[in-house]
Amino acid sequence: MATLRRHLAALCTLGAGLAGGALILLLMGSVVARAIGMNPVWVSETSRVLFVWGSAAGMIAVSLAGQHFRVDLTNTVQSDGESQPGPWELVLQVGICVVLAYIAWAAIPSIARAATQPMASIPLTYGSLRIALVVALSGMLFAHLWRVVELVLALGDAFARRT
Repeated sequence: MATLRRHLAALCTLGAGLAGGALILLLMGSVVARAIGMNPVWVSETSRVLFVWGSAAGMIAVSLAGQHFRVDLTNTVQSDGESQPGPWELVLQVGICVVLAYIAWAAIPSIARAATQPMASIPLTYGSLRIALVVALSGMLFAHLWRVVELVLALGDAFARRT
């Protein structure tokens, strides 16, 4: 299960990287275009969309990889990987899931409010940016729920071996 989760993390990382690369090329092209007297008006909104959706993919990627920022109050040793299965890690992951579910649920109505506001130069609405927020939060929630399942299975195996 963890291997599949890491493969999904790599796929999301690729998506975030492609969006970031496209953003860099777009902005470099805009600088060159302005230097020769052109003013592509669609660049600012297109770059905004690439940035927001690339960030959403990156947020999901780090959550799937178990490397999302967090503060560990019980361990003084810094770790580059995921925490080992244990009751505290399970409580922490469940708490993260509750917070992410609440924020995602609260963010859903904001899509409807922004969906009708068209962008000036590209055929999208600002709702597409709000959707990216909900997708990021939902993807992170999915990743942490997956981790909860892995922890429950690992703790069940450890308990079965002890008895």
